[in-house]
Amino acid sequence: MSTTQQTTIQNFDLALLDQLRQDANVHCLDMGRVTIVPLGIDGRYSVEFDKPLADIERFCPGAPSQINARSAHQAEGLALLWAKRIQVGERQAVRHGVVCGWDTAKINRTPVSTDELDRYRARLKETELQRRITAELIAAVEERQQEANQNAQDELLARYPQSVRQPRKAKPLPAPTLPGVPTKRTHGSTAK
Repeated sequence: MSTTQQTTIQNFDLALLDQLRQDANVHCLDMGRVTIVPLGIDGRYSVEFDKPLADIERFCPGAPSQINARSAHQAEGLALLWAKRIQVGERQAVRHGVVCGWDTAKINRTPVSTDELDRYRARLKETELQRRITAELIAAVEERQQEANQNAQDELLARYPQSVRQPRKAKPLPAPTLPGVPTKRTHGSTAK
């Protein structure tokens, strides 16, 4: 079954459901993280997915938290299909750039351990801390540069009180022109 299959699948025949069930076994999916709720309206169902353990947007974009199905077969098919996509996305997100020597099948099929999840969360905290420190350092450097510029300007004004003036307003940059594209002149043109 292709991982890029769209969510617009309407019919899950028995062969496809059997294949999805086998995929679920091979990938050791935790189907306890999926809830299928009968809506009681014309045999419709709601398929609800637990919140992913990691940010999977990069590995499984557009993962739903809830999907409606028209039949029991469609509900089971969507549950199996998206449970695989979401849980494989979690495994890839947690292991990305960290696991060495594993092939894709092992990365995708081995459930995430609590130790892996703890290390992943620690990496996220460390990354956030580094981002915050970097932002603080940039702000401090910019503030010191502004202070140094102001001190230099004040010192220059004190030495040469009659020579220092306020800066002129900056002129707006001209609009870029594309080569080979005719343009109308806007400045200095004379209408006849």
